[in-house]
Amino acid sequence: MGFMKTRWTDKVDRNNPLPEYPRPQMERSDWMSMNGVYEYAIVDKNVEWVDNFQGEIVVPYAVECMLSGVEKPLKPDQKLWYKKNFSIPENMKGNNILLNFGAVDWECNIYVNKELAGTHRGGYATFSIDITRLLKDGDNELVVSVYDPTESGWQQRGKQVNKTHGFWYVATSGIWQSVWLEAVNPIHIQKLRMTPDIDTKTLAFKTFANDIDCQVKVTVFDGDAVVSENTISMDDVIKLDDIKLWSPENPFLYDLKVELIKDGTVVDTVKSYIGMRKYSIGKDAKGYPRFYLNNEPYFQRGLLDQGYWSDGGMTPPTDEAMIYDIETMKRLGFNMLRKHIKVELDRWYYHCDRLGMLVWQDMI
Repeated sequence: MGFMKTRWTDKVDRNNPLPEYPRPQMERSDWMSMNGVYEYAIVDKNVEWVDNFQGEIVVPYAVECMLSGVEKPLKPDQKLWYKKNFSIPENMKGNNILLNFGAVDWECNIYVNKELAGTHRGGYATFSIDITRLLKDGDNELVVSVYDPTESGWQQRGKQVNKTHGFWYVATSGIWQSVWLEAVNPIHIQKLRMTPDIDTKTLAFKTFANDIDCQVKVTVFDGDAVVSENTISMDDVIKLDDIKLWSPENPFLYDLKVELIKDGTVVDTVKSYIGMRKYSIGKDAKGYPRFYLNNEPYFQRGLLDQGYWSDGGMTPPTDEAMIYDIETMKRLGFNMLRKHIKVELDRWYYHCDRLGMLVWQDMI
């Protein structure tokens, strides 16, 4: 497929690639990476089950790319199948187990111990499945089937084609972001939505959970120091005094601990972070409209960031590689990256936040 190595290609541990927790804005302590070596097969799309696999593939790198170890295209009349055996660690037993996928391109069926656990469509979206009812003691089997017609289908596909030309890039089919398990209480946080307002020194905080009759305790940290501690409803506002603003020159982030409370008992805890910042358009002293950051005109010097890697396709080889990319652009004097027709890994946005890089996000 014409892939080339990067300086990070040989640093990838095929048994434990991209080992960092994949979702920095909602991080749990009890989790297990499911990245690594799977069995794979490419068969006719009408085949309903696969027992005989054709080789090994390294997840989460797409089947077309070098780091997957396969480098084969997936044709529109084919499906890609994955298989991996796993067991639940002792510290996670007795809880509900969520199976999370950062992204799978495009349509997939998820099977646990040969039973359908869930389905998903959308090549750039994270999804989660509670697989507790399908698990057994000891060895378990995960099977994933993926259909991705690339340009012969109607789905959103970004810049992907089967044969590259111009700015079009080679297809990225199958699992291309991290897979992980995490242990949760039956009542748990599903999503956080945080909206900073620097003018009122507040943080609008909305918690999504699978039980709406809960409270949320939010502790805000500046390093090790607690700057705010509030027990609020699931859709509420937190007041912050003497806020530190985020900017590319001073990318200050508050750390958060978020506890979900049901009937006086903490049932879920996650770590998160927030930058207090404001993007707007205003008029300068001469009346010209300008981009504003934190109520001041701010000149954004940016690059069109394709987000493709010569060894991993849409998937960076390592966390270090993403960091190097962002830090290099900062060193060259840029303060903004426009992510071109692609949604990145959550950790890429996190590194932009902590290193001080503005992001313009394209639609797919």
